[in-house]
Amino acid sequence: MTAPDEHTPIDAALELLVYAPLGFALEARTLLPRFVERGRNQIALARVVGKFAVRKGREDLEAQIVERQDQALGVLRTLGVVERPAADGRPAVPDVAPPATEAAPRPTPAPAPAPTGPAVDVDELAIHDYDSLSASQVVPRLASLTGDELELVRRYEGGNRGRKTILNKIAQLQEA
Repeated sequence: MTAPDEHTPIDAALELLVYAPLGFALEARTLLPRFVERGRNQIALARVVGKFAVRKGREDLEAQIVERQDQALGVLRTLGVVERPAADGRPAVPDVAPPATEAAPRPTPAPAPAPTGPAVDVDELAIHDYDSLSASQVVPRLASLTGDELELVRRYEGGNRGRKTILNKIAQLQEA
């Protein structure tokens, strides 16, 4: 016969498969609320740790962004693109960036004259669906127009949307 301290594999299986589930079933009423509370506490702890990690990560990222901005401003100041900070502490940006080379600056076209003459109807223009086109779509089409057609477009554009890109291109073409 076996001593009371010795467990046979059959005894171990019996404890695991019969006695433990039976004991758990009898104690479940008192154990279950404790397990639920421990689970809630673990979730709360995980949320606190997660919020801390996100906040710390954001702070570190913001510090790195500020550092990189300062580096970029230093480079831009060295290159002369950005002047020293203005009185309000913000960087002062020159109106025109310095030329990259010593080449002569390109002349800027004269401002387009104000529209003169009677109002022009969009249907009179040589460019179909003019009002639905962007300036980048109109400008390439201007070179193929006659002087009178250019003048109609100039008067219409000046009296309506007044897009400087189009008006300046017309002025260039009319000077040529």
